[in-house]
Formats: sequence, structure tokens, C-alpha cells
Amino acid sequence: MPDGNKPSNSKRLANLRRLLSPRHVAFVGGSKLAVPIKLCLANGYAGQIWPVSPKYPDIAGLKTYPTIEALPESPDATFIAVPRDLTIDIVKSLVG
Repeated sequence: MPDGNKPSNSKRLANLRRLLSPRHVAFVGGSKLAVPIKLCLANGYAGQIWPVSPKYPDIAGLKTYPTIEALPESPDATFIAVPRDLTIDIVKSLVG
């Protein structure tokens, strides 16, 4: 019988599929996100890329979102490039 707090095997498999073949990826940080975003595009990533930064209106030519909560939906994967003291709050907002 599955534990009420643990995801089922099918849920874990679905989460792994989302991570390995994401439909959309959030990039959280500042202007230096342009490099990994451009690398994703140069390597053929065809999904949606959502830069998240409260400071910049766009990064790498893409409109930014001010917060994780402002994204159109939960991202399948997230690249986090912020100072370590901000990381825990960002991860919490991704889970919530």
C-alpha cells in the first residue's frame, strides 16, 4: 500500500519524464541567464523558455516574468542561478 506522503511509482515516472523532456524551462536569475538560454536554443531545445527576473524586462530577447508565481504554469524544469541565500525561497515557490 503506498504511503500517503510518497508519490506513487507512476507519479515518479511522470515527473522524471517531465524533467528529461521538458515542455518548458524556467531560468531564474539575472542578466547572466542569457548564456545558458542561448545554449539551450543553440542545442535545439524547442520548448518554451521562461526567464524569471524582477530586475530585467527581457533576457536573451525573451520577456521575463517577475516571479515564479507569475509564470503561465509550473515549469517542467528550472535552472536556478541566484545567490545561495535566495535559492531555498525559490525552490519553495516552485513546490507551492
